[in-house]
Amino acid sequence: MKSDTCYTDDFFVDYSGKPYNDMTMNGSSGNGGVLVLKVKANIPKSSASGLILIFVRPSDGGILDCASLVISGSELYRVPLTQSYRELFDIIKTASSTYSVKGDFSARLQDYISKHFSTDMVQSILEKIAINDMDSVNDFFNKEIRLILSTGAVEVQSENETIGQGEYIEISVEEEIDRLTVDKKLKRVLKYVARNTSLARTIVEERPDDMAIMSFTFRAKDGSGGAGVILYNMLLKDYYSFHIVLSADHPEVSVADSPVDFYFRVKDIIEAGDDDDRISQMKRTFQSLQKSAVFDLIASRSEANIKKMIYQVLRKFFGEELTLETRSDFMNSLKVDILMQPSDEGASAGEASDRDDGGEQMRIVSVIPVLSPTRGVRISGLAKGDQIQVKIDKEDTFGRQLLYSLNLIDGEMIKPISARVNAVTYSESRGYTLIVKIAKGLFGKAIEEEDVKIKTGDPVIFEERKKSRLSLLIGLIAGIIVLIITILILIR
Repeated sequence: MKSDTCYTDDFFVDYSGKPYNDMTMNGSSGNGGVLVLKVKANIPKSSASGLILIFVRPSDGGILDCASLVISGSELYRVPLTQSYRELFDIIKTASSTYSVKGDFSARLQDYISKHFSTDMVQSILEKIAINDMDSVNDFFNKEIRLILSTGAVEVQSENETIGQGEYIEISVEEEIDRLTVDKKLKRVLKYVARNTSLARTIVEERPDDMAIMSFTFRAKDGSGGAGVILYNMLLKDYYSFHIVLSADHPEVSVADSPVDFYFRVKDIIEAGDDDDRISQMKRTFQSLQKSAVFDLIASRSEANIKKMIYQVLRKFFGEELTLETRSDFMNSLKVDILMQPSDEGASAGEASDRDDGGEQMRIVSVIPVLSPTRGVRISGLAKGDQIQVKIDKEDTFGRQLLYSLNLIDGEMIKPISARVNAVTYSESRGYTLIVKIAKGLFGKAIEEEDVKIKTGDPVIFEERKKSRLSLLIGLIAGIIVLIITILILIR
């Protein structure tokens, strides 16, 4: 916990009893998921300036994404890089309505960086950043920009910012939203507005930030504590779901993280922990608050007001002296659905519509079966319980979250994982639909038009066997070489 602040009925006080006026306790993300390289350039020969954002995976120097903009005039070189990556990203996204864009220059920068910046080049940049050698970083980009744009002298400045994986996915999800048809968008948001078609169209067409995401962590005087996420629908003026965990210590959960990162961390703890009757009682207490007052409070977007509301509920269960941290975010329901897919736990029902045969709560992610044309088993021949190899689809938003958190990305390659066949169905129009169980509550889905052969077994064991066979082969070769040398010596 970052704060040593506790609540009384009227105001914040620290434990010494002094008034505390700063009601917001938000901070920057600290989970080290993605590094954003922020670069600006002045290009005098072309009377232009540019802005580049490169999203890098620090673990291996892989480039996740790149956004670039070059305009006529020097305005972009005057943009302070101390601005957050979100503000800079918005400048790039809305450039056509504000600046005279040099489209050819912008495209050349983005294409070259995405395709030709090797992991070795990026790792070299990261090493320079680690020792705070920003002059060398600026020199690198100066040289590359002159090469890419075939221009003369260039002035370059750069900064960097570390963000959470959830934050990166939040901005990258816009492309996925753009690819959806209107009908698919409506289908996804109907559940958030009690199947009200008119409100669903408002969400899709006007894109309001209709969902409030209230994250909190707390600790009581007796050492007990917990964390939670409350989703509130601004159009229905009612709660959508509660996700609360009571646990003495979970230092990895911090409201400084993005709402997506925070939500999944809390969900992971909930799924691994035991039920607590107090959680249901807390949900009912939130729901018993006067609806109009709750709406007015949340609609004010005042962190202080939202914080006090949460405190008033928590104090009934954990006493007056609470260390409490909160963060409130507002997001469009369509974006919430793609990023988080929250269950509608108005009480504690969970995702009743997404359960397997045994009543287990399900989360489904797109997967790609690993094919083996010679030794694999055809989909039509698979039975429930068979062990096969699949790869999580990186085009699936939740899949990307899993790939990062499980460290399943190796450079440009995605590591295969083991899964158990849950069901195989066939239809003439779609082909084969394969459902596999990856872990408790996590299932994968794949659609294959043909009756392809899929690799079976555990990829980890397969890799170990391959290494063992390679070691044996190296040993045999070494033995043969020694034998030949021995024979040659004896002949002489």
